Amino acid sequence: MFVFDGTSLQVNQSFLCWKQHDQLILSALLSSLSMDVLYLVVDYRTLHSVWCTLEQALASPSNSRIMQLHGSFQDLR
Repeated sequence: MFVFDGTSLQVNQSFLCWKQHDQLILSALLSSLSMDVLYLVVDYRTLHSVWCTLEQALASPSNSRIMQLHGSFQDLR
């Protein structure tokens, strides 16, 4: 957050901007998750950590997960 330029500490504006964007996108992502997967990422603080956790948990399809999702899609009608 701070950059030492040799004589003083300066606020790193790029980091602050990145952090703000990260939190906005993280908030949007978390608000779109169902309770079925929200518990996986409730303690994470950055978009990257949430995304990686969701990717790891949901990317490898199992037959039971595929059937569960299929049933969920059928219920949407």
